[in-house]
Amino acid sequence: MFRELLDEFGTLDILINNARGGLAAMVEHITEEEWIHILGINLNGVFLCCKEPIPIMKQKRYGKIVTVASVAGIRISYLAGAHYTASKYAVIGFIRHLAYELAPYGINVNAVCPGIVLTPLVIDTASERALEKIRKIIPKGETSTPEDQADAVLFLVSEKSKSIVGETLTVDGGSLLGWQPNEEYERWKKKAFAQRSGGSPWAGGKNR
Repeated sequence: MFRELLDEFGTLDILINNARGGLAAMVEHITEEEWIHILGINLNGVFLCCKEPIPIMKQKRYGKIVTVASVAGIRISYLAGAHYTASKYAVIGFIRHLAYELAPYGINVNAVCPGIVLTPLVIDTASERALEKIRKIIPKGETSTPEDQADAVLFLVSEKSKSIVGETLTVDGGSLLGWQPNEEYERWKKKAFAQRSGGSPWAGGKNR
């Protein structure tokens, strides 16, 4: 991928890591294969994509690296399982360490931590009832949009953020200020696990 990019454009100034995988499950229901798979997407993918452009950016003494992490890496995941949470905590730790190594070369490394975002995937798979419950713990009373996250990324790759290094910018409408009862968390995870074979692994199917 990077070889093709360099063949076409000749250089690289900005890298944005934006991929995620997650499944709803209690820890006792997570298989080793699922654990490895989710960490492979969310953590290994970030490591591999960050590693490639380092020599290019070091030579230029300039670069912007932004990774889309999650509020799950600050607290825990609302929708997904512990493997998702673990991967996002690890990503934030990796980004902070990488930021320390690359800052002397004029390379800014930061992360954006979205809350629940109304992506097509969430809209298609989460029931309206589940989304309404989520909105109730967001002080602004609304979930964010992909455009909200994009604006945060644009800020971090601009020169307006040139002194921001190794930080996580939370874009969640204040959801970290609220939470849910543990019994509700456990009840939802078990229901989602039971329905995974016939519906969404995130929210147990549509409009229930």
